[in-house]
Amino acid sequence: MSVVRTPVSRLGEFVNGRAFKPDDFTEEGLPVVRIRELLNPSVEPDRFSGSVAPQNLVKDGDLLFAWSATLAVRFWTRGNAILNQHLFNVYPHANVSKAFLRWALEHAIEELAGHMHGSAMTHITREMLKDVSVDLASIQEQQQIAEYLDRETGQIDELITKQEQLVATLTERRQAVITQAVTRGLDPTVGYKDSGIVSVREIPSHWISTLIKHLTVPGHSSVKAGPFGSHLTAADMAESAVKVYNQRSVLSGDPSVGLERVSNSKYAELNTFATGPGDFLITTRGTIGRALQLPANAEEGIIHPCLIRVRLNEKRVVPNLLLRLFNETDLLRNQFVLASNATTIEVIYSSALRECRIALPPDLAEQVAIDDFLKIATKRIDALVTKAKLAVSLLRERRQALISAAVTGKIDVRGL
Repeated sequence: MSVVRTPVSRLGEFVNGRAFKPDDFTEEGLPVVRIRELLNPSVEPDRFSGSVAPQNLVKDGDLLFAWSATLAVRFWTRGNAILNQHLFNVYPHANVSKAFLRWALEHAIEELAGHMHGSAMTHITREMLKDVSVDLASIQEQQQIAEYLDRETGQIDELITKQEQLVATLTERRQAVITQAVTRGLDPTVGYKDSGIVSVREIPSHWISTLIKHLTVPGHSSVKAGPFGSHLTAADMAESAVKVYNQRSVLSGDPSVGLERVSNSKYAELNTFATGPGDFLITTRGTIGRALQLPANAEEGIIHPCLIRVRLNEKRVVPNLLLRLFNETDLLRNQFVLASNATTIEVIYSSALRECRIALPPDLAEQVAIDDFLKIATKRIDALVTKAKLAVSLLRERRQALISAAVTGKIDVRGL
């Protein structure tokens, strides 16, 4: 097989799309193909009815290459359209099969992904396409390679889809198991009563429906919102003494996350917002209602204005079970969203948090039993999810290795 080592940049012409402004779009006209339309056929595209240069028009069968933010290669199959900037329409040279070029670009993506430039929006340059090469054989042999890869990657893609569907099914099952346990308990023979809670119809008849404020330690500061922004500025948090716990600490599940600190004097000034081991920290802006309990080895600190500190009465509620209600169900979040009444960014206030209602068995032993059951059940499901995700990762690696080997001549596909 006679081949010529050829840079990807020399396999065809890479024609960039047209730049649009937001007010260019109209209700009628040709659809505009951006990266989102390329990757998701169900997206409703913007349209443009003005004049368009011929090189920016797209038709079925065109090979489109997304080179900014997300790298992807697709054949366009959804009718006449207009190509937006950040996408190349790639026209193969006379000695290059378009089907082979598609796979050569797939190979290039893997090589180029680690060399993308830019801070706000990462992208590759045409110059970088010179740094990735493939073995260019005759048109007939290129077609054989393309047909081989179509067949083999198709089989791999089917396996990936099945594993991803399994992950989705297991994730749904996990959610159902948790919701069932925290709303119906473990004994299916008990009677039930109305819960009086949004999105929870019935609960076991011996359970209680109570407000969060009744699960905290006595005192008005048991549910405490962070300081007003003017009391804790960015300049205040440029010190190095006492940690400031923020939303990133909670959302990551890692109390060590976050670099902001205040001086000892500022900590003394804001000591009513102090926090430490055992405290629950609740997010209050944007992603609302996520919770973290500070572990026994957590350092003392203060809470950021975007957090609420809750101090539980552990004689009434098992903390880990409450964490599940916050982080692994929508039962509390649904109430937070209703209480937020926000039009742009969701917000939850300490007064609203106090009045949110949850259902629990009054007996701590039953709460512990539910939590123990969920630890075992979710661990089993999580292991299956991990196994399925690993299978997907290995299949994708196999897919990419197959593509790279075929287009660089490391395997001979003739007769395969």
